[in-house]
Amino acid sequence: MDTKKNTLDLMHQRYLQYKIAVIIIIFSYIIGVMIALLTKQISLLNTVQAVYLFFISVVVFIFGYLLLVKFNNKLNEIIREIEGL
Repeated sequence: MDTKKNTLDLMHQRYLQYKIAVIIIIFSYIIGVMIALLTKQISLLNTVQAVYLFFISVVVFIFGYLLLVKFNNKLNEIIREIEGL
């Protein structure tokens, strides 16, 4: 029982690190886009750049959201299993 709890605790820590990494990646992307816009590396007046930025942003945010949901569900599942011991 103690070994199972330790294993579940390690799994919980791993998925928590995954979740934090996804959050850091999303915030880094947002900050990078803001810096690119402020330094005029990306112009929203240029239609091609705006479209590329939009589609890349949608992919990043959807992928990040799906990963956050997956990791959050896994964390909740592990917590329920730990509480059941």
